[in-house]
Amino acid sequence: GNCQRLKKILDAVDKTLAAHRKRIPTPILNEVVRDALLWRLPAARSWNRKQGRVYYACQVAVEPPVITIFCNHPKLFGPNYKIYLENKLRQDLGWFGTPIQLEWRKRAERRAVSTAEQWLGPRLQPTPEEAYR
Repeated sequence: GNCQRLKKILDAVDKTLAAHRKRIPTPILNEVVRDALLWRLPAARSWNRKQGRVYYACQVAVEPPVITIFCNHPKLFGPNYKIYLENKLRQDLGWFGTPIQLEWRKRAERRAVSTAEQWLGPRLQPTPEEAYR
């Protein structure tokens, strides 16, 4: 009865604390981000027809988890897309019951790509030429 319920609550608290302190290795985090981008690409914003591109992501803090998303321009991602990505990361990485923060940072493409390629291999997204074939 009561004892069982308490155990469930304590397990949930443990899980939340573990999630709060969890550090995701960068290559795994980027696999999940890549997966999210393949499921749903950011819409091209009408004002300049530019597409939001995510170069890579890394977890910069724990308790609470903060993930920095390096992209061509944060303004190219609408609030709905930001919520989608946050929820997808939470779900795929099992961050339950803890707030995760995404920080969107602008990064020059050349620099971002060279950083990402050091440990990621090929890029996160198809090049524009591939996308429109």
